[in-house]
Amino acid sequence: MHDTEEEAWKALEKYLKDPENIPSFKRNVGNISKNRNKWELKYKRKYLGSYDTKEEAQEALERYIKNPKNFIKPEVQRRRGSVSKYNNRWKASHKGNFLGGYDTKEQAREALERYIEDPENFVKPEKKIGCVYKECNRWKVGHKGKRLGTYETKEKAEEVREIYQRDPDNFVKSDHMPKKIIGSISKRGNRWRLRYKDKQFGTYATREEAEEAREALQSSRYSSSSDKC
Repeated sequence: MHDTEEEAWKALEKYLKDPENIPSFKRNVGNISKNRNKWELKYKRKYLGSYDTKEEAQEALERYIKNPKNFIKPEVQRRRGSVSKYNNRWKASHKGNFLGGYDTKEQAREALERYIEDPENFVKPEKKIGCVYKECNRWKVGHKGKRLGTYETKEKAEEVREIYQRDPDNFVKSDHMPKKIIGSISKRGNRWRLRYKDKQFGTYATREEAEEAREALQSSRYSSSSDKC
């Protein structure tokens, strides 16, 4: 047997030129084929195991040919549970038993190993409620159609989601939302002026002074609105 058609034609030409001196070819024995990530070995339809590399399978074939009676097939490694991706989460399961959802594949694998080592004392992670998603440049938190606020970073949004999960009945969105900045600061000549609702609240020598005045204005308005409640 030859690997390519070209090699076969060359061998045939040599044979036609000098058939008496053409070397004989050894017939290939055994069969090595790739199945997914493993190399399977067979000899005369007899299955001799699967191996990580083609070289390991070839070595096993040679051992079998030399001593078939004492040949030992490699042990079959049975699947121990599964880890798969679902939406943006990784879930672990074992023999139909759901072991929880995780943020990363590594966390799901670690959970699966813990369950296999000690299934009776395995504790599934607390189920997350609500969702965090990005819209434009802000991170939003929601749960079953209820909006729980928008935030500048994903970390802050996740923090708010966890607070809501611990005590949803007493969750107050305004306690976690950043305070809305009121008023506007603009420079006119060499002075900085503060305006709010078409009303001017003074001019200042520096922007820092104008910012301090705006914070004071915002604090006073927030306090007055709280007193009304």
